[in-house]
Parts: sequence; C-alpha cells; structure tokens
Amino acid sequence: MLITNRSGVKNINNIAVMQPLPGLLSYCTGVEVLEYDPIGAEIHTVVDAEGNKYECTQWCDILRPVVARPIAWYGDDFYSGSPAVTVNAFGKGQVYYFGTHMEERFWSVLLESLAKEKGLLQFKGLPDGVQASVRSGDHGSFLFLLNLCRETVTVPLPQEYSSLLDNSIRSGELLLEPYDVEILEM
Repeated sequence: MLITNRSGVKNINNIAVMQPLPGLLSYCTGVEVLEYDPIGAEIHTVVDAEGNKYECTQWCDILRPVVARPIAWYGDDFYSGSPAVTVNAFGKGQVYYFGTHMEERFWSVLLESLAKEKGLLQFKGLPDGVQASVRSGDHGSFLFLLNLCRETVTVPLPQEYSSLLDNSIRSGELLLEPYDVEILEM
C-alpha cells in the first residue's frame, strides 16, 4: 500500500480526527508526523539508501518512525537527515508512507524494484496515458492494453501475442487509436 502525506487526516464524514498525523492510518504506517511544512513549488532534495538524489516539492512531513523503516531521507535545509519515505510491514504486505511529493524518477525506481521483488509483469516503454493490466483465471492470463489518450499511440510489444478481439497475431509495435483497447492472450 502506498500512502501519501495528509492521508488519514479525516474520517469518512470529512471530519478531521484529533490524532497525531497520519491520523486514522497511524496503525498501518508505523510512523508519526512530528511536524509538517507546506513548501509549495519550493524544491528540496531526498536521498535514498544507495545515495541517489531526488527532488521533492509541495510538502515536507518530518517523520518519526515508530515501527516503520526509513528508505529515503531529506538531504537539505533543516529537514536534512529526517526520514522522508518509510516502509512498514503490515499484515501480509507492506505500507509505504511518503511525507513529500517525490519526483517521477523516484516512483519509477521504487515501483520497478517492487515489481521485480513481487514477480509482477513490467511493461517497458509503455507510452504515457496507456494502461497495461494482466488478469488471470481458469482460462489463462490476458494482457489488457487501454489507450486513455486523445492521440494514437504506439505500444512496443516484448513478444508475440494472440489478440482475443480479432484472433490475429500481434508483435513488434501495436498501434492503439484514441481510447482504443486490445486484449492479448499471454
């Protein structure tokens, strides 16, 4: 589960709860927000465990891990050294808490790492605005490709597939018209 800052602040009736942030989600995040700073467009640095630097904006939660483990820390200003992103074992999974708005490159690295760890399909070269989803059941596994854009896009296919929509073989590059869908047998 991925949880961003300001999550858990209000209940189902949109009423703010009187609990330390992240409020209603504290039990699963394993972290407490000691202080927060709405920084807007101001850019700060976050450093991961490998020393890679990323930019963050909008918000900086100063986190105190209760049972969570930090995986990225603020790298500048008075936040320097404070955890910016944590992970907590919860139930059968993990809960990631993001105390700031990370740049897309951080998300790409983290999500690619998680996909590898969990054995999930990684679809390299997927154009912006295209969703790829695998569904499996008694009759096999199927790759759903949805173009959510107003423009035609080209999707690189890593292997040969059989289309369930017209029984043709698809390979190389697949052209998806605006709002088009393709279902491929895996």
